[in-house]
Amino acid sequence: MNGDDMERLRRRKISEANKGKVPWNKGRKHSAETIRRIRERTKIAMQDPKVKMKLTNLGHPQSEETRVKIGIGIRQGWQRRRRRFQVQEKCFFEWQNIIAESSRIGCVGEQEVQWNSYEILKEQLNQEWLKSIEKRKTRPKGSRRAPKSLEQRRKISLAIAAKWADQGYRERVCLALARYHGKSIGALTKPRKNSSGGIQSQGEGRKTKKAMKLTEKVDNVTTETKGVTFRNTKNTPLSYTDLLSDFKLAFIKQIKVKREAMENQKKHALARAKLLITEAEKAADALELFAEKSPSAFAALMEARKMVAEAKRTIGSVDIRELNTQANGHDAENLLSNENLYEFSSFDNSLREPENAGQIADAVNDLRFKAAPAKNTKKWVQGKLVEVQED
Repeated sequence: MNGDDMERLRRRKISEANKGKVPWNKGRKHSAETIRRIRERTKIAMQDPKVKMKLTNLGHPQSEETRVKIGIGIRQGWQRRRRRFQVQEKCFFEWQNIIAESSRIGCVGEQEVQWNSYEILKEQLNQEWLKSIEKRKTRPKGSRRAPKSLEQRRKISLAIAAKWADQGYRERVCLALARYHGKSIGALTKPRKNSSGGIQSQGEGRKTKKAMKLTEKVDNVTTETKGVTFRNTKNTPLSYTDLLSDFKLAFIKQIKVKREAMENQKKHALARAKLLITEAEKAADALELFAEKSPSAFAALMEARKMVAEAKRTIGSVDIRELNTQANGHDAENLLSNENLYEFSSFDNSLREPENAGQIADAVNDLRFKAAPAKNTKKWVQGKLVEVQED
């Protein structure tokens, strides 16, 4: 007997002696300290190559008898488990049927329903569809309308001819057709030509044929539509639509209204200025009676004449600028206002009476010099060629 047999015998005796005894650590857990020590000793033992080899060769193949026994036990266990599941499923299925039937019948006073209503409706729809197919097969080909007799056709043709004999009805129909197809009545369209030899395409042939069908002759009354062409709406490209068109149109209208208001103000201002110039001329004519006797009146008269001439020249330059361009209208108004300010300031200074005879003589000489005829010359003023009077 070798050493291994002796070891097996020893362990068998120990196990037989321990049968029926309860281990001292049954139902207990190791403490944290014990777990730590086990982990450390296990790491140290696993570093030994002999222990590793022993663990790798620890398993051994089972014999055929053992394998057969294991297979039989596993199959028996699964059969018992399967029978138990089948019994449970059968009970569940019976319970579901009982609950469903009670729900379908309902309690006392409730309406009984059918669970297979979907199948019934499906079968009915299928039968109706088959019947419609059979009816469609028996229906004759051609027009679905009922056939018309010759007398009925003659009445229809006479009614159509009577309608087309009316000029107003014919014009309304032609106008509606032209408006629907986007063409004006009488508009001529150039025939389209192919690259091969100028032959009309098949689509154009259809268009001309449709246009020719509108010409009929019934009871010596000929009705025709000239210039009505049909447009293929499927192939026409979509027109561009601007989303801001309404806003732009309103903005343009607003600008136009503002410009018209400015033009009206300018016209009113010019008319007012011309009226004031006319009144100033009348006042100057009335002042001539007193100019011979009073030096101050004579000086005021000369200054008034000068102001009237300056005002006329200014209005003339404004009219010329308006004819040339309207962009410099604001500058012309500024120029007019500046000249008027200068004229009024000079007029105020000229209203002062001369203090001595020397000032009176100087004023008379100035007036004689100013009374001389002025020369008209052309000068460039603010980029415009304007006629100016030189003293």
